[in-house]
Amino acid sequence: MRYTANFSNGFTTGSNRKIPATHGWHAEGTLRSGKPWSLSGFSTNGALGARMGMESALKTTLPPGAITEFSEVVAVKHAEEPVPA
Repeated sequence: MRYTANFSNGFTTGSNRKIPATHGWHAEGTLRSGKPWSLSGFSTNGALGARMGMESALKTTLPPGAITEFSEVVAVKHAEEPVPA
């Protein structure tokens, strides 16, 4: 099954995972150096699980001084047919 998450800033991400994702998350911003960064993922534990997963990923991945300019959690859309990788 294919999962797609469409965010209000126009970013779209998808996954072919076989586990039942319920929500997707996406965050982006700039590093202290001025370079842009973005991270996204999926959750099987609803909106709260997605928010917690996003916060954990940002905390463990981004260096000090990174600025988050956009973050959002949305429900995923499911497609019946698998999409080739």
